[in-house]
Amino acid sequence: MPPAPATASKGAKKASKAKTSRPAGDKKRKKKRKESYSIYIYKVMKQVHPDTGISSKAMSIMNSFVNDLFERIASESSRLAHYNKRSTISSREVQTAVRLLLPETKFFSLFVFPSWFLKLPIASSHNYKIMAKWILFCCLFVTFVCLSRAKKYRITQSGIALLNGCLTLSITTPNMKRPVVWKCGNYKYECDRTCADGPDYKVTQDGNTSTLWIRKVTKECSIWKFKDDNLNFGKIDLEIKNLSRAQKYKITQSGPAELNGNLTLSITIPDMKRPVVWKCQNYKYECDRTCANGTDYKVTHSRDTSTLWIRNVTKECSTWRFDDYNLNAADINLKIKSRK
Repeated sequence: MPPAPATASKGAKKASKAKTSRPAGDKKRKKKRKESYSIYIYKVMKQVHPDTGISSKAMSIMNSFVNDLFERIASESSRLAHYNKRSTISSREVQTAVRLLLPETKFFSLFVFPSWFLKLPIASSHNYKIMAKWILFCCLFVTFVCLSRAKKYRITQSGIALLNGCLTLSITTPNMKRPVVWKCGNYKYECDRTCADGPDYKVTQDGNTSTLWIRKVTKECSIWKFKDDNLNFGKIDLEIKNLSRAQKYKITQSGPAELNGNLTLSITIPDMKRPVVWKCQNYKYECDRTCANGTDYKVTHSRDTSTLWIRNVTKECSTWRFDDYNLNAADINLKIKSRK
């Protein structure tokens, strides 16, 4: 009979797996783990907003942003230190790097960095991490404090938003501070040392009130945002459903249009604003600072009424168009009768 298989004793150990030998040059590379600032983000947030939570996804996004940001700050600070022939990074280099990378961040000038921070040698990657964590703490603390101070206020409009019509938006906030900025998409109009005063948009700021005058309301620019230097902000979404084309008005004539005879056209529009323009093909006659007062055509404007006096009615100029600064418009096609 064949011998029975040997059974392992109770205390016997399992045979260990044979180790595979690697060539001398084939070393296993260690995965480089990216530094995580999540714990610092969470700690700072809890100091400022103890009752507010943050999702893991939001934390991951913020951590990724912070990693990228502080790698750039470290690199720029190091470059500035080498340029200044220093072996250590000073607070000046750090603040300069932050201003270069984040030109709108003003609060870093308020921080006095501790002496141990200023003596970190720039050659050590470990010290880069310490530097990044310290700046991160300062950055997050001030950011959360600023966000807690920010308040939202209501933007009001002067009337119903008419497509291609004019509109004025206004906002009132306590302690409004310049620069005040109105934004739509990638466009912004502001009041700082001077105020935006173009043909299509005008910004004013008087005390705690700022206004934005829009010459032509468009669907592309129906969402407007406001902010000032004290982090007061507002937002308005013009009700596109209620938008309609600017109203057209009727031009009246003083009598029947006779060939080579004179004629007066007139129009009345509420809140008429100069310049008022009368057009025929490529010719135009207007009232702005002064009014057209020639031998063949004369324009007048008084309050809400404008008139055009024509010396000789011609077939070439039988269609006239009127426009004012508020984009109110009207057309008339003269039915010319020959003189008997």
